[in-house]
This record gives sequence, structure tokens and C-alpha cells, in this order.
Amino acid sequence: MHGKSLDNIFDKWGYFTTDGGFYPSVLLSFTNAWLGFMSI
Repeated sequence: MHGKSLDNIFDKWGYFTTDGGFYPSVLLSFTNAWLGFMSI
């Protein structure tokens, strides 16, 4: 589960950074990571 959520974060990170939205992607990534850790 840990590795899966990390992969998901990096996938989204890459998707959003290609759009040029760096800060929104970082916020989204950390929010996703936090939610993932809380649900473990």
C-alpha cells in the first residue's frame, strides 16, 4: 500500500508539472500523501 500510494503521487506529480502547475501539484501530492498515511 505504501509503495502504491507513492507511485500514484509521482504519477500525478509528473502529470501536473508537465502542465506547468508546479505549486498546485506539490499541494496535491502532499495532500494525497497525508491522506494515504492517515488511512494506513
